[in-house]
Order: sequence, then C-alpha cells, then structure tokens
Amino acid sequence: MEETLSVTDFKARCLDLLKRIGQRKLERVTVTRHGEVVAVITPPPSPADSILALHGFLKDRTVVPDGVDLTAPTSSEDEFNASRGTV
Repeated sequence: MEETLSVTDFKARCLDLLKRIGQRKLERVTVTRHGEVVAVITPPPSPADSILALHGFLKDRTVVPDGVDLTAPTSSEDEFNASRGTV
C-alpha cells in the first residue's frame, strides 16, 4: 500500500504514518509540496535483507597477485615490523 500526501497532511498524520510504515502496513509514503515530491519514506530493510545484501558485495573487487598462494601455510615465527611493512 502506498500513500501520497501534501506536507500539511503529512504533518498532521506523521506519527500514525511512521507507525504504519514500521509495522510494514505501508510500503511507501510520498510527501508533496505544491505538487512537487519533496520526500519519499520507506521502511528500513529487514535484518535478513541487510545480511543478504552483504553477500558478495566485494565480488570482482579483490585481486590476488600472480605467485601468491592463499592456501599456503604461514609462519608466525618471524615478527612483523609494521612501521616498515616488512617481516
């Protein structure tokens, strides 16, 4: 369900509209001033949708240089020198 309201109507019904959006009884509220859209209010994504949106967000953005084996064991015997970026 969707509603389109003027700013004046929205101001008078704001708390009820926000409650209905939070309960997912409304999918969208469009607020207009002099016929121009000034705001669109939608509910936030559900926690499950937020988690699904994270899946694969770095796909095709990570590059592993040639010759680097990510499955090779690492040695923690050597200490890292972070200030120089060396082992």
